[in-house]
Amino acid sequence: MKKVLLRYAILICVLSNFSRYSLAETPEAKTLLALAPRVYFLCDFAMSFHPSPESVSSWKALQSPSLDTGNLIRLLKSGDPKIRSLAIFALDRKNDPHVLPEIADLLADRAPSYGCPMAYAGPLP
Repeated sequence: MKKVLLRYAILICVLSNFSRYSLAETPEAKTLLALAPRVYFLCDFAMSFHPSPESVSSWKALQSPSLDTGNLIRLLKSGDPKIRSLAIFALDRKNDPHVLPEIADLLADRAPSYGCPMAYAGPLP
């Protein structure tokens, strides 16, 4: 009985130490956390319409080949919906069909993250 309790105590200690190395310490998480407040839109309309230089640099950073696919997949489980959206955007730019099931798991996610400006045609004032 003591051995079983000791094993559980050791397991809990190991898991708690492992959880201290949070995903927020990965380069991918740091990149997405830095970009989240600077990105205003994540949609095709906003990207094909005259984007600001800051927006272009943010989108290029999200397309960086140095972003690790495994860490981006783990960021899909982030509590912040903007981080999840940025992770989806970055994974999409990798053009890897193996990540589609991971992204598909978020289809039911209705948390608000980034808006998308809608095209509007109307009379001039």
